[in-house]
Amino acid sequence: MLTRLEAFVFPYAASMASEEQRRHTVEYLTGLISKLEHKTGEGIAYLHDQERQGLQKFIGLSPWDHSSLLRTLAKQVGNELGEPDGVIVFDLSGFVKKGTKSVGVMRQWCGRVGKKENCQAAIFMGYASSC
Repeated sequence: MLTRLEAFVFPYAASMASEEQRRHTVEYLTGLISKLEHKTGEGIAYLHDQERQGLQKFIGLSPWDHSSLLRTLAKQVGNELGEPDGVIVFDLSGFVKKGTKSVGVMRQWCGRVGKKENCQAAIFMGYASSC
């Protein structure tokens, strides 16, 4: 699976500005799918036998341009999935939440229950075509 992940990530990592950013992109993603109990920057760095500061800097401070990643994504979707009738679909969904541990919970309209409720809202993006 790691070989497939590295092949998938390669065009995205290649759009990063520096070699260090390209390396950290792959390391971070492999850490996210690892068996680590807590997927923190520190834990992922140690998984790769590295000091934590490099990966933490990559996650929190490293400047990078998201537009190159979006161009890579659009190109990949167009080349591999693209159909003449293809469209991008956005979906707003609400998730009922109780308690205080989730980010962004507030009393707002929640379509799942058809009324105002404590919930989180999320926007999903997908691609659809007749094929």
